[in-house]
Amino acid sequence: MRNVHIETINPYDGVDLNQDVPIPEITKEEYEQRIRLLVEKMEQDGITYCLVFADREHFANMQYLTGFEPRFEESLLIVSHEGKLTLLVGNECIDYSEISPLALRHVLYQNFSLQGQPREKLVSLCEIFQDAGINHLSKVGIIGHKYFEKEHIGAHLHKVDIPAYILEELLKITEWQNVINYTDRMTHPTEGIRMKLRTATEIAYYEAVSHRASNGIIRLLKELKLGMGELEASRLVGYDAFPISMFPIVNFGEKHVQLGLRSPNNRKLEKGEMITICYGLRGSLIARSGFAALTKNGVNSFIENFYKPYFRAIVDWYESLAIGRMYGETFNKVMGILGDSEKFGIYLNPGHLISLDEWPHSPVYEDSDIPMVSGHYLQCDIIATAKNPFCQAILEDGVILADETLREQLQLKYPETYSRIHRRRRFMIETLGIRISEDVLPLSNCQAILHPYLLDQSQCFVMRN
Repeated sequence: MRNVHIETINPYDGVDLNQDVPIPEITKEEYEQRIRLLVEKMEQDGITYCLVFADREHFANMQYLTGFEPRFEESLLIVSHEGKLTLLVGNECIDYSEISPLALRHVLYQNFSLQGQPREKLVSLCEIFQDAGINHLSKVGIIGHKYFEKEHIGAHLHKVDIPAYILEELLKITEWQNVINYTDRMTHPTEGIRMKLRTATEIAYYEAVSHRASNGIIRLLKELKLGMGELEASRLVGYDAFPISMFPIVNFGEKHVQLGLRSPNNRKLEKGEMITICYGLRGSLIARSGFAALTKNGVNSFIENFYKPYFRAIVDWYESLAIGRMYGETFNKVMGILGDSEKFGIYLNPGHLISLDEWPHSPVYEDSDIPMVSGHYLQCDIIATAKNPFCQAILEDGVILADETLREQLQLKYPETYSRIHRRRRFMIETLGIRISEDVLPLSNCQAILHPYLLDQSQCFVMRN
């Protein structure tokens, strides 16, 4: 029987923290393919027009489809059943919207602009909709940020989460019953267009972003010292101008760690206290939580009773992944170990899908009959928290499920990416003792590495007979 042990290893051997891995560009042809996939679904569902809304926080659907996402402002993409594209933007995005390689009709809609900016060229939304071809016979699908389940909200198909003024203008043209929430066609775990990676370029993109994010976390851990301030420590990550997917987290001490999503200040790190660090770039998120300790002194009971079972659950999470299995099995394996709410305090899903945005959906829940499919990009995200005394464990990295065909395409087109993934697989299997399926592609340079003492990166949890 295998058990969790602590061993002295060199977990980051072979990781070049200064290596600048190029991030592939998504091509015009790939964006056109994504639009075709949406239009095909529209044809199947009898949708004549689709409206895709985006703002600064909820950008991913639009960026996925066009390569453009709004900055400062909101925007709206109109997709016709013929595949014609009309993009509505405000004053500050009218030039930036040219970043999209697609044949878009760019329309200035100044109510998307910031308060007090010029409105002298303002045209009504109703007129813009009609000019795009929408009329009283049109059936319109709205893609916002969320879709709703029938057990959660009444008339769920007609509940949309875009601004009311946009919906009001649309309803001047078409009937309420002809407007439906169409967001699930983008983010449903199996039917959503962008929840399944289809090309080697997409895999290489997310691997390159994860390489960058994980190297930042490793740099921080290697240079972290007692007496260092949170903001000072955050600079060790080596932030650059690549867009982030969440506010960076560097929290020291019980009070700050308990606040979860808090941003850092000058709070100094003290011996033996809790640490949480998290760095999320657009397409990857890496997070760790543990004790500012060098040895088991003072934290031994936490190691035995909290972190060892936590790591065992992490191992089961990874080993449960294989194309064709059900996510309910993953949930059962994890919660079979960490299900004690008083001891481990897990209240979110033990894992979720990840994309350009950090949490587009999660298929990992009790009795989930959602199958694991090739192209799923998954985040190992299991947050365990004990209250009395306080203790937290976070070990967060991403993996992609890929069938043989997709893996062969990756190896052929991006051999260096494939080589890095193969090295991580070998490390997980041979060094950490995690028996992952051949379908699992690890993206992080610190994949599944859990240090019992965060100030000593040579000590790691492993699974051994």
